[in-house]
Amino acid sequence: MPYINVDEVYILDNTGPQVDQAVDIPYVDAALTDAQKAQARANIAAGGTNPNLLDNPWWGSAEVVNQRGVTSWAGNHGAYCIDRWWTTFGSSAGAYSLAANGITISPTGGGSYMIQKFDNPTWFGGKVLTASLLLSDGTIYSGTITRVNNTTQRFFTNEDAFVELSFGDTNMFSLRVLYGGTATIRAVKMELGSVSTLANDAPPNYLSELLKCQRYFVRLFSSNASIFGFGFVNSGGTGAYILTPTPVTMRSKPSIAVSGSFGLRQNNTNTAVSSFTVDARTANGINLYTTGTFTANAVCTLFASASSTYIDLSADL
Repeated sequence: MPYINVDEVYILDNTGPQVDQAVDIPYVDAALTDAQKAQARANIAAGGTNPNLLDNPWWGSAEVVNQRGVTSWAGNHGAYCIDRWWTTFGSSAGAYSLAANGITISPTGGGSYMIQKFDNPTWFGGKVLTASLLLSDGTIYSGTITRVNNTTQRFFTNEDAFVELSFGDTNMFSLRVLYGGTATIRAVKMELGSVSTLANDAPPNYLSELLKCQRYFVRLFSSNASIFGFGFVNSGGTGAYILTPTPVTMRSKPSIAVSGSFGLRQNNTNTAVSSFTVDARTANGINLYTTGTFTANAVCTLFASASSTYIDLSADL
């Protein structure tokens, strides 16, 4: 929906919505008062919403994409927590906890941050952006900037609520809870234009957000005897290639971390394996490679040999 420039909206009265459709309206009257402009913004916001430019923006425990399954954590430098969001801090690590009403952030020095990076941050250059956050008590704070690339810009700082939203010079969206306070954040939003429409939003479709997040991170979880993928052993019997499907095509060739116990089955023989490398990213999955003593040229199956076994694939920014 195209953005309406409310500074160019002619107000007939202040009793109700004055805009019937979201189109550019010719400049009619330059003599709008601040109250009229505020009314126009409220009228427009009351009738619709804009797309949220942030991934995984709702943080209640029933809404958030949380493949890592974290419920509480410390604000380590550059550590990912819920999907697409990583943490850092000022002078000391703070505490984070996830609950039904959002994420509670409690700094212990210098402020605690939740940060999201963008694939193509220069796209925002020169655009008018509004950022908002929703506290667990229903309060919304928002601010607007015209984005200048490679420049740190603050949407707003609210000292009373101990919260701040900004766009960093390294092109990262940042939410900071200031030292001395605690805040429980239910949702965050960044959108085009100078009007906050967060008040009109409902939590997004979970599956849609999950698939967006899985471009960056996938946890492949399996119980005992479940299968992760199929492949073949090389001619020397020293290594095996396994195609492991992923829900979406990942953003780039991922790194890998594993937990639990794995086995490789070839010619009715099971061989324990414990380490893997990512050989290649494909459109429908990841090619894994593992070494060992196997049956040469055999078709093989990678399976979990214990419960709570998983593979983490990370293409996070």
